[in-house]
Amino acid sequence: MPAPGFAIVTGAAQVFRSLSLTIKATALLLVMGAVIWSVLSYFQARDTKAALRTHLAEELARRAHDDRRAFDEALEEHRHSAMLMISLRVFQEYIERLDSRGWEAGSPKVFSSSPPWLARRFLRREFRNSRYLLLFDDLGRVRQIFNNGFSPLREQFVDSASELMRQSLQRSFITDAGKTPMLLAAESISDANGSTRAYLMLATPIDTDFLMNAHGISVTGDIVAVRDANTNEILATSRPDLLSEGVFIGDQAERFMVVGQSFFEYGALDIPLQLISLQETADVETLASRMAAEARQDLALYALAFGGAFALIVLWIARRLNLFTHSIVRMAENKGKGKDDSDIVPPDGDEIAVLQNAFDKLMRELDTQQRALLHSSKLASIGELAAGVAHEINNPLNVLSLLISEQLRRIPDNDRRDTSVRRMLEKMLDAVERIASIVEGLRTYARTDTAESTNVDLHKVVNSSLSLVKAIYSKENITFDVQLKADKSTVFGQEGKLNQVLMNYLTNAHDALEGRLNGRILVETENDDDLIRLRIVDNGCGMSEEIAARMFDAFFTTKPPGQGTGLGMGIAHSIIDDMDGTIEVSSHEGRGSTVITALPLSTGDLPLLELCADGADFEVLPLRLMIVDDEPDLRELLGGAMARYTEGVTVVDGGAQALIRLREQAYDVVITDLKM
Repeated sequence: MPAPGFAIVTGAAQVFRSLSLTIKATALLLVMGAVIWSVLSYFQARDTKAALRTHLAEELARRAHDDRRAFDEALEEHRHSAMLMISLRVFQEYIERLDSRGWEAGSPKVFSSSPPWLARRFLRREFRNSRYLLLFDDLGRVRQIFNNGFSPLREQFVDSASELMRQSLQRSFITDAGKTPMLLAAESISDANGSTRAYLMLATPIDTDFLMNAHGISVTGDIVAVRDANTNEILATSRPDLLSEGVFIGDQAERFMVVGQSFFEYGALDIPLQLISLQETADVETLASRMAAEARQDLALYALAFGGAFALIVLWIARRLNLFTHSIVRMAENKGKGKDDSDIVPPDGDEIAVLQNAFDKLMRELDTQQRALLHSSKLASIGELAAGVAHEINNPLNVLSLLISEQLRRIPDNDRRDTSVRRMLEKMLDAVERIASIVEGLRTYARTDTAESTNVDLHKVVNSSLSLVKAIYSKENITFDVQLKADKSTVFGQEGKLNQVLMNYLTNAHDALEGRLNGRILVETENDDDLIRLRIVDNGCGMSEEIAARMFDAFFTTKPPGQGTGLGMGIAHSIIDDMDGTIEVSSHEGRGSTVITALPLSTGDLPLLELCADGADFEVLPLRLMIVDDEPDLRELLGGAMARYTEGVTVVDGGAQALIRLREQAYDVVITDLKM
C-alpha cells in the first residue's frame, strides 16, 4: 500500500497534467510576477517616500503662491477700474458742469442707484465687484457717495475719507474698517493746465463676497481666506459652503491644512491680517495618492523590463500549440475533401477546443459564401432568361396595343352609341400598357450594361423600378409614396446598373416591412446645387448600429439561408461610387431606415428617344421610311399606322431584304427590331 504522502503527490501530478497549457502558463506568470512586483515595490516605496513628501510640499506651496498672485491681480484690477472711470466722457462732462456751477453745499449727497456721472455699461462691466464710489471736490472734501446697492458707509469712515483718499491716491491701499479691511483706490481729475478739479475713490470691503466674486481668486480650486493673525479667526472666505466666517482655524485642523499665508502689504492696519490658502485634507490625500500612483506607474515600467525573462515560457507554449494546429489543419483538409475525420482525436485542453471551434466556424462561413455565390449565379441566369422572355412578350403586346389604338381611332369622339365599346377598349389599352411597363421593368433589371455610360433620366429609372416592384408586391399592404420633386434629374451612368441599385433599395425596404400592418415606402428626389438626392424611407423594423455598419460588406446578410446573398448593397455601393456618388444610411431599431443616395447631375442632353417620351412636339415631314421586323402582325400594323403620315413606307421582314432596298434607294428613317 503506497504511503499517504506518495498518493498526494501522485494526485497532484495528475491534476497538473489535466490542466490546459494556458492555465499552467498563466499561473506561473502570475506567481513569478507577484514575487518580482513585491520585491520591487519594497525597494521603490522606501526610496520614493521622502521624494513624495518633498514633491507634495512643493505642489502645495506653488498653489498658495498662485492664490496670492491672483489676489494681487484682483487688487490691481480694482485700481484699474478707478483709472478707467475718470477717463469716461460722461464723467469728465459732469465734472466740467460742476466747475461752471459749483458743488452743492451741505452734507455729501448719497446715491443708491446709478449717479449721473456713472455710465450704466461701466457699472455692469467694470464696477460689478466694487461696493462704494466717493467723489471729492478739488479741496478733498467728500461731495457725493454711491452705495451700489449696499448698506451706507459708516460715519467714521466718511469722516476720515479725505485722509484715506490722499493715502490711496494712484495706488491700492488697505485700511481697517472695524474687523473688515477696506480696499481703496483713488485717482485725481485734472484740467488742461494740470490743476486738480476733483478726486474719485473706490472703496470695497475685503469680505466673503469680495473673495467669492473677485476675478481670478482661488484659481487652483482651493480655499482663500482672510484671518486675524492674533486670534486665528476667519474674517472672510472664498468658500463659505466649506469654511464659514467667525470660526477659528485651529478648530478646523482635521479638515483643512494651511498651505500658504502672507500679511497684507498695502497701507496700514490696526490689526494684523493675513491672506491664507487652505486645502481640504481629503484633497491633499487625493494629491498624495495621485503622486503615489505615478510612482507605481514608473514601477510598472521597470517590471515590464523583466518581461523578457518569460519569453522562453511563451515560446514553449507556442511550440505546443503549433503541434495542435497541425492536427487541426489535417482535420480541416479531410473535411474539405469530404473524408471521415473520426480517426483524428484532438488532445485534451482548452486550446484545442478553441482552435477547432474557430475552424468549424470558418468552414461554415465558406459554405455560406459558396451557397451565396451559387444563388447569385442562379439569379443572373434567371435574369437573362427573364430578358429573353420579356422581349418575346413585348412583340405580341405591341400588336395588341396597335390593334386597340386603331379601333379607338375609328370610333368618332361624338358617337354616343359606341361609348361602352370605347370605355372597354380604353380599359384594354390601360391593361396592355401596364403589362408593357412590367415587361420593360424586367428587361431593364435583367440588362447587363457593358456599353459606355450615357446620360440617364433618374426619374425614369425610379418609375421603371417602381412599376416592377408594385407588380410583384401588389397583394401586400404596402403604400408607395412617390415624390419626385427634383427639377433636374439627368445623371451620367448606365440605366441597367441604376435600376439594379433601385431594385436593391426597394427590395430591402419591402423585406423590412414584413409583418407590418401599415407598411409605407417613401421615394423622394430633390436637387441640392449640382447634385440630385434620392431618398428612400421605410417604417420597417430598422437595424442596429452594428448591422448598419456592416451592410456594405460582401456576403453579409441578416436574412435566412437561401433568401439573400449578402451582395446587393455591396454592389450598389460599388455602382454609386463609380458614378462619383455617395450613399448614407441611417436606421433605428423598430422605427425604420433611410437610404440617401447623392449623384452628380449631368450637363449633357438626354437621347432623342427620351425627349420624345417626354412629350415634345415634332413637325411631321414627308419621309422615306423603312420598317424591318420578323413579326408579320407587328410589321403589318406598324406599316399601316405609319402610312397615315407618309406615303413613302417600305415594309420588309428581315435584314437581308433591308440591305437590298437600301442599295436601291436612300431612306430617311429605318425602324427595326433589336432582336430578330
